[in-house]
Amino acid sequence: MCGIAGYLRLRPEDSAPISPNVAREMLAAIRRRGPDGEGQWRSADDLCWLGHRRLAIVDLHTGDQPMCNEDGTIWTVFNGEIYNFVALRADLEAQGHRFKTRSDTEVLVHGYEQWGLNGLAARSPSACRASSRSPSTTPPRDGSRSCAIRWA
Repeated sequence: MCGIAGYLRLRPEDSAPISPNVAREMLAAIRRRGPDGEGQWRSADDLCWLGHRRLAIVDLHTGDQPMCNEDGTIWTVFNGEIYNFVALRADLEAQGHRFKTRSDTEVLVHGYEQWGLNGLAARSPSACRASSRSPSTTPPRDGSRSCAIRWA
């Protein structure tokens, strides 16, 4: 089971960027969730930081996270499994998307870019759930192994 961490400055005027020490401590705190690797990404404007501890199961060699689309404008960290990622990937490749890995996670960034959150959720309901309001991550109630994005 991978571990994910993040920091988002919704009110930059009232907050400071996450310090490198705090980011390191956050990843250290979830090390047991992902002993096979670690990755971080920080936005150029310091409004967002993503961290990931990896337990390598799918795409052992090129599936490191955080992961982005072709031009680096969409980033994700993910803990779960997208059961129909092979079909989604084929559809996205047919529409011109270029993949750098063989990881199921990469279909999230390309799928979001192509179809948006609702379109991605419609194509892979076990990978993404959405309702309205503010975001939080919760495990899905249907027993699937994916992580859900819930707008509560």
